[in-house]
Amino acid sequence: MFCQVVVFSVLTWYNKRSMQHTNASKTARLPSLIETITQGFEAVNRRLWVVPILFVLDLFYWLGPRISLQPLIDQLISFTQAFSPPNQQQLTPEMATQLREAGTALNLGHFAMIQWANTLMQSIIAPPPPVTPITWQITNAGALLGAIVLMNLLVLVVMMLYLLPLADVIRGTTLAQPPLRRIGKVFVSLLGVVGIVLGIMLLFCVPFGLLMGFSSLISPALSSLVGSLAVAFFVWLMFTAYFSFDAVIVSGVGPIRALLTSLFVVQRSFWAALGLYLIGRLILMGMNVIWQLLSASGVGLVVAMAGSAYISCGLAAAHLIFYRDRLTRIGRRA
Repeated sequence: MFCQVVVFSVLTWYNKRSMQHTNASKTARLPSLIETITQGFEAVNRRLWVVPILFVLDLFYWLGPRISLQPLIDQLISFTQAFSPPNQQQLTPEMATQLREAGTALNLGHFAMIQWANTLMQSIIAPPPPVTPITWQITNAGALLGAIVLMNLLVLVVMMLYLLPLADVIRGTTLAQPPLRRIGKVFVSLLGVVGIVLGIMLLFCVPFGLLMGFSSLISPALSSLVGSLAVAFFVWLMFTAYFSFDAVIVSGVGPIRALLTSLFVVQRSFWAALGLYLIGRLILMGMNVIWQLLSASGVGLVVAMAGSAYISCGLAAAHLIFYRDRLTRIGRRA
């Protein structure tokens, strides 16, 4: 009898330890990238009203005003032809014509550099709108810079309108529409992130430019090597800031802490983060082939816009979920 009691006690202890180990393994296991993307679309399904936000932005790109860079390009061509050394080949008429055509009547999506809000009009060749839009002529670099700044400010606002409700779903909060004060705080933080990243890039452009200039006097191969190092540095900088917007949206932190948190997440989950980026790009590229076929007509283009908006929202939500899971795993508060 005593032996039976001992054996029973040992088995009970072993089963409890096994269950604890199993539960701990399940708790420690992170969802795969496919599961993360699936959870992203589930979050969108709980806030379907955010999808029309990106749809309206695409519609604005299609029907809205155009920007023509032709006057600015004409000035650059005239300057190049006037000040080019006689022994160097100048622009041919064919090259000048191609440059002018490339800058004629561009939709506003081409000036949105922030790619978090993936829109269809930035990815496909769309049919002409039913009504001829007005065209703004860009005659100087200041006007071009102003157009770029205004469009990216608009993109930031659109990002907040659809990402903040998705972040509420991902965190499990019940707030469906963020208050105005929260939007203002997030907007300032996002601007801070963009400003810091651009500042670092501009700061390093000067030494890299000087190094390329001096190295070109020594060897063209050395100049190419310096240029490759500069490109690698800027790619590394952009990738380490890959989750800074997530940190602002999900965690509500300021720009400096958001960049540091993004660096920490990328450092601890580099290959998973790279896989998430590549899978997202492949999905968008594959769907763009379908959207391009659908957009042969106006009705098909509207359907493609709706589908593209849904896919983009789902991938954006998956990005937020990936950040939340990795940050929770490494012991930080999301």
